[in-house]
Amino acid sequence: MELVVQDDGVGFLPEQLEWFKKGHESSETFGLKSVDERIRLYFGDRYGIRIHSNRGEGADITVRIPLSRGEQADV
Repeated sequence: MELVVQDDGVGFLPEQLEWFKKGHESSETFGLKSVDERIRLYFGDRYGIRIHSNRGEGADITVRIPLSRGEQADV
């Protein structure tokens, strides 16, 4: 299942998106990164949070999780 949240605000700076993609945290992405890590830990790397944003045009944040627990990653 994918849940998409769209925002028409200022968007993210390119540096913020790079930090998020590389696994670093900033004060602006701390909560998103924590949720992304928990989703990936629980369900595997196919799932998690993806951010698409252009500065001044807002952002699309997609949360991807499996519909059933049976799709959980083997750990």
